[in-house]
Amino acid sequence: MRGICKIFCISLIVIVAVPVFTQQKTTSKKKYVLESDVLKQQGKELDREIALLNNKISNVITKYDLINTKNIRIIPYRTSYDLGKDFIKIEKHRFIKTNIIVNNIAGIGDVIGIRTKSIKFIISGGKVTRVESKIYERFYNSGETTEVLIVDPSPGTEDVSDMIFTHIYKGRVFLDKKKLGDVKNTTASSLRNQLKREFVVPHLNAFYDTVMFVAQAHYKSLKDADQNMSEFLKKSAKFQ
Repeated sequence: MRGICKIFCISLIVIVAVPVFTQQKTTSKKKYVLESDVLKQQGKELDREIALLNNKISNVITKYDLINTKNIRIIPYRTSYDLGKDFIKIEKHRFIKTNIIVNNIAGIGDVIGIRTKSIKFIISGGKVTRVESKIYERFYNSGETTEVLIVDPSPGTEDVSDMIFTHIYKGRVFLDKKKLGDVKNTTASSLRNQLKREFVVPHLNAFYDTVMFVAQAHYKSLKDADQNMSEFLKKSAKFQ
């Protein structure tokens, strides 16, 4: 009798435990799917933000006809502006300096390297059709260099999965033409969304501000030049 009771109790525990385990497994799966859906939604929102920034830059270039505007003279500090037949290239640079402390006061020492970031807008039919970026770092003494090349072959579209990354360190290619769509984006490592949020969006924002500054400063300088000439001529008309 005791043996029968023992078998019955064990069977009852198994019957109760199996549904509980199944429920926990199902709940975990639902949670994983939910988190995955959240990542996808975040990714789509970031895609739209990136597309909006690219379109805003393209609209500024078109509105102010920058591809046909030569002799741009007013540009931000530590920035270069290069106009080609079918492109506009903007580069920002910053020197790397050693940190020194004198009398408990932090200061800046010697220049030991340089960091640059550039963006090149390829223009066709008055619109930006391709965007090429380069992030570069070099240390003078060691000659050590690091660079990442980024190509967006379809800016303005709400899908940046075709954006390509190439990482070169000390002349050696560590990552060769990796598509953003192939970068991991799991609940354990949402690297793809991080790249969009923490690099692509700030990168485009910074250069949108630069393009807008260049366009408006040039336009204002033309208006100021016209105004100065007009004032001078009006004064001369009063001479008898």
